[in-house]
Amino acid sequence: MKAAKDKEQGASVQRIKNGHAQKRAKAWKTVLSTREGRMVVWEILKFTKLFAEAFTGNSQTFYNEGRQSVGKWIYKRIDPDNFDEYIEMRREAQRREAAEQEEIDNA
Repeated sequence: MKAAKDKEQGASVQRIKNGHAQKRAKAWKTVLSTREGRMVVWEILKFTKLFAEAFTGNSQTFYNEGRQSVGKWIYKRIDPDNFDEYIEMRREAQRREAAEQEEIDNA
């Protein structure tokens, strides 16, 4: 009797966890569906220096790795469910950075 109750409770907990995961996935989808949302997420990823070398040969390495861990956490939430939005986010960032650089060059 107790085993059946434990199994039922475990299934209930799993349904709740799945529901929470679906809500989080929907929230990420919503954020990445707008140009402004993609811009903010890209700025955060850029700040974390996700794809840069973290090693410096001194204690700065630990700071860099901590910063990158935030970027990795965000990246895992984006990919693969929102891969198209991620690609669009990168394209938009490249265009924005090129336009900003051109504005600086022409100043």
